[in-house]
Amino acid sequence: MDRIEGGLMNRRRLPFALAVGLALLCAAAAAVLVARGAGQPASLDARVQQVAGTLSCPACEAESVAASNAPIAQSMRSEIRQQLRQGQTPQQIRSWFRNRYGDQVVLLPGSHGPDLLLWVLPVVVLLGGTAAGVAVVRRRRRDRVRPVAAVARNGPRQAVAPWRLAVVGCTCAAVGAAVPALIMTHTASTQPEQATLSSDLAPATVAQWQSLAGSLEEQDKYAAAVAAWRKALQLHPQSAAMRTSMAFDLLRAGQAAKAEKVARPIASGNGSQQAMALLVLGLAQRNQHDPAAVHTLRAFLHRYPHHPAAGQVERLLREMP
Repeated sequence: MDRIEGGLMNRRRLPFALAVGLALLCAAAAAVLVARGAGQPASLDARVQQVAGTLSCPACEAESVAASNAPIAQSMRSEIRQQLRQGQTPQQIRSWFRNRYGDQVVLLPGSHGPDLLLWVLPVVVLLGGTAAGVAVVRRRRRDRVRPVAAVARNGPRQAVAPWRLAVVGCTCAAVGAAVPALIMTHTASTQPEQATLSSDLAPATVAQWQSLAGSLEEQDKYAAAVAAWRKALQLHPQSAAMRTSMAFDLLRAGQAAKAEKVARPIASGNGSQQAMALLVLGLAQRNQHDPAAVHTLRAFLHRYPHHPAAGQVERLLREMP
């Protein structure tokens, strides 16, 4: 009789032991996969693509720098490559781009869409496993304190056996721990393949940067337009027209002090861009509450009384103290 009861107990404990083993196996596999995925790809191209995948293209809608072929994205990938060669970490590179383009340039993977399920599902599964474990403990406590007379009168409860609940709980915990690691590792393993599909292209021309800056201005993305003007000026640094346009975009991006600095040398000259530079300079001074703004805007009206913006400048001067 004792051997029969012992055999029954062992058979009942077998699924629980298997579930515990499965949980430990999944946890170990997850740890190994995470450790492998945590390392940087060996290839520089893969590392560039991996960092680029965490940055948003300033000239695109919902597209990463890794996936975009826009000129500004090509330039950003080249910048990433250069900084990686200099020994910068991915976090340092992202901080550099954040300081230049704003917080919106850094993507937050897994914060929306299907990626959100990657983090919500394991939490739900773990909560389910915890609930199952709590149910096991409560069931055992109730069985211990249940009067013998109640058992004789009502018979044994036809409930799910505790070991089955334990199996469910352990399995849920194992799945909850393994799923994020497996998906993250799969994502990391596909990065090198993506890198071979979209490598860096040749540097953009001045005309391409100018076109991009104009497109960004139409979208009211003035900070990104400024970055495009800077790239164009690297290729053609003597262009007063591009410097004036960059100063105007700096002004519209809320960077009046920088706009004043760029516009001042052009406004003091005699070139064809003096009118626009003088206007930007006066508006930048006005935005900084500089009393010199009145003198600058009046000088603009005196030299260019027929300029299309002359009427607006006159209204501004009447409103200024």
